[in-house]
Amino acid sequence: MLEVKRVSNRLMVFDTKSEGKFPIAVRVADHVFAPGVFISEAPAYGPGEWSQRLWSNDTYTYAKEVLSALNCPSSGILHLIQYMTDDRTMVTASYPGRQSLFGDELPCTTAIGVSDLATRAGYMQLDIAAYAGSAAVVERTRGADVLLFSESIEVAGDLYFAGVTVGDAAASADLSRWASVPSQDAVEWLFREKLTPRLDAEGCSVNDITVLHCHLKNLAREVAPVVSALKSIFHNELPVLQFSPASQLHWQDGRIEITAMATRSADRDMSSLASKDPSVWGGPRSSRIGDFVHTATCLAGPRCQEQVPMSYYTNPVALETRDILTQIEEICALYERSIADLVRLRIYLKDINNASDVFAAIHDMVGDSVAVSFVGDRSPDSFIDGCSVSADAVFYCP
Repeated sequence: MLEVKRVSNRLMVFDTKSEGKFPIAVRVADHVFAPGVFISEAPAYGPGEWSQRLWSNDTYTYAKEVLSALNCPSSGILHLIQYMTDDRTMVTASYPGRQSLFGDELPCTTAIGVSDLATRAGYMQLDIAAYAGSAAVVERTRGADVLLFSESIEVAGDLYFAGVTVGDAAASADLSRWASVPSQDAVEWLFREKLTPRLDAEGCSVNDITVLHCHLKNLAREVAPVVSALKSIFHNELPVLQFSPASQLHWQDGRIEITAMATRSADRDMSSLASKDPSVWGGPRSSRIGDFVHTATCLAGPRCQEQVPMSYYTNPVALETRDILTQIEEICALYERSIADLVRLRIYLKDINNASDVFAAIHDMVGDSVAVSFVGDRSPDSFIDGCSVSADAVFYCP
């Protein structure tokens, strides 16, 4: 059963059946953040792909109910990340569920395979960003190479979401070639052949990108060459960079999938990079887009090791989490806001069994009015050496 609560300037949806203390979704003004939507109880579907299909259908139905509780239509979804534990099978199994919810007007979608979800018995977890304002403001431009996922531009006012991945329908007969292409070349191809043309068609350019989210297989090994390629593309004027681990991507043998957020050139004043202090990736630590500030992915492992050797600390994950939240708190202070203004917090864990320690740290430092998501990935090289948790956040800053 869903319960809606209002606290100050935000509406929140809670699942009364769930043991979690945090809301499933938060609405502030006309924007909705629902980063961790999943079925918390495992229905008796039985094994196999049919079970995955039913699970997908029920998850999408549940997502629609969550949005409806906040007076947000499913047509208002701007970007959707599908986290799945068996990406190759779930890609096809999840399609009927998405089609029943969206019809042929699929939102900008990213499909990511990970080792663990917040619900251990499940196959799927959704991360939703939606706009609950006038339906006329949300427009969709579908890509010509749509297969099961729309590689499209989603428009909300002057804010654009573009989702692209290395791989294309024309090259489907030889997708294995992406496994041997150097990361720098793959990123340059992605921008040249996919992202730049899509942005150009909507009156934007690569320079209008303010936040770039990269899902990487073998993150620890791939992140350095990817950042090097991005520095070349952006002429060292990087946007906010977010990196998260993946065990599988939508395109087989692909290693990178990207979601870009951009604002129209004529309205550059909507987006200001107030935090010039560089993140660990080299770009700014945060970017303000309208009334919301998006942070870069924050890490704490190496910093914590400098302060206290991990071998002497009984709970390194809690220490890392608190350090990450302190970094986010420092970013909030740059905008004269507090960490209590967080509306979305995405957590990536090397071991999902440590989720309770992370929950406790968030509860102590942030409170219970932020929508939180957890995914875990145990793949080799999924995290930077010395790190076991990473996070990015969005906070309200009118």
